[in-house]
Amino acid sequence: TSYTWEESRSEKESVNNIVPLGKPFENMAFILVDEQNEHLHAGTGELCFTGQQVITHYLGQQNENCFFEYKGERYYKTGDLAAVNEKGNLIFYGRNDSQVKINGFRVELAELENAIFKITGRNVVVIADKENNLEVLFAFIENKKMDETLLRADLSAYLPAYMIPSHYRFVNAFPKNINGKIDRRQLKQYLHE
Repeated sequence: TSYTWEESRSEKESVNNIVPLGKPFENMAFILVDEQNEHLHAGTGELCFTGQQVITHYLGQQNENCFFEYKGERYYKTGDLAAVNEKGNLIFYGRNDSQVKINGFRVELAELENAIFKITGRNVVVIADKENNLEVLFAFIENKKMDETLLRADLSAYLPAYMIPSHYRFVNAFPKNINGKIDRRQLKQYLHE
């Protein structure tokens, strides 16, 4: 996809401080699908592509669940959650693997991380994990400790109760994986130490 940044409109078009994905390249097509690979004509769904730049399979036919047929075309499932805005641009809402269910409600972790970042100004990672057989949210916040009660009160002004993390952990620096990205698996291990 491509998107041209224009100072006068692009910031308003951005969601969760993420620039729009824009429109697909020439000779590319996309659809948005639900969890059963059913085409969505509106709303947020998994972004799927077909066209000249898309592979038809992985080596050794691995990960076949990443591909499906729709109207005679083979589509690749990106794992990205997106929607189309009123200007026809794709808007990124997060990853399928970063969406969790808390008390029966879907929570997009990137949206929650952005909300905490806006309040604290600090890097944040939110992880879902089991506690007493229930899925709960843990927020890891980089830098020194903060007043958790005040943070919860600030978040409750913007978010429904089910989205407010149950626990907060403060770390000096986030662990990084071999690719230089935040190592969420290692953070999750901190919960069990």
